[in-house]
Amino acid sequence: MLPNGSTVTLQENSRLALTRVRQTPFLAPDLAVFDNLKPEPATSGTALELKSGGLVVQVRKLLAGSDFVIQTPVGPASVHGAAFALNYREDPAGDTGCYLGTANGVVVFTPAGGSPIETTANRLLEIRARVGPAGIRVQHVQTHILPEADREQIQRQNETARQDVNQVLMRARAIRNPPQPPEDRTVRPEPPANTPFDHKPVPPQKPEKPLKPDGP
Repeated sequence: MLPNGSTVTLQENSRLALTRVRQTPFLAPDLAVFDNLKPEPATSGTALELKSGGLVVQVRKLLAGSDFVIQTPVGPASVHGAAFALNYREDPAGDTGCYLGTANGVVVFTPAGGSPIETTANRLLEIRARVGPAGIRVQHVQTHILPEADREQIQRQNETARQDVNQVLMRARAIRNPPQPPEDRTVRPEPPANTPFDHKPVPPQKPEKPLKPDGP
């Protein structure tokens, strides 16, 4: 989870670099329930670099002045609020394939040497290129309909990421605020008054001496 609440799920055998993470400070409830479908709480700036492999991302709706960019060897993807998957593969011969599938929102991808392409909801952008001594040369750009199974997988993985974050928050909340033992409300009877433990016995008094009569 990134500071602005967006989530990134990195697939196995992938390489990702965080090149810039900027977040304007903001106030939030302590260990609040996390929901990355709501707008971000404050302006932010995020730049990632996908060097190989794939990732699934849920970018929150960004505020004016925020940006979220993922750089790949064949071009950058810019997002202002979307759920999508991005994959980049390169074989030993130098042939590369980059695939951007958008489940919802809009992702703008700019192929190397080309113009920006908007990939809207339920669309799949395919870019094939060749890596040579002169650098990257894009050979093929085409859009398709995103398969329903791929769209559901993107949404499922983003939902899993959101649940994982909430579980971490719940564990942290339990550690910070451990449960307290219940208050003892047992009513105990008062001890009876004038018990031998409360008062010592009174010793008997000596009888008074009789008065002598007055005589001649």
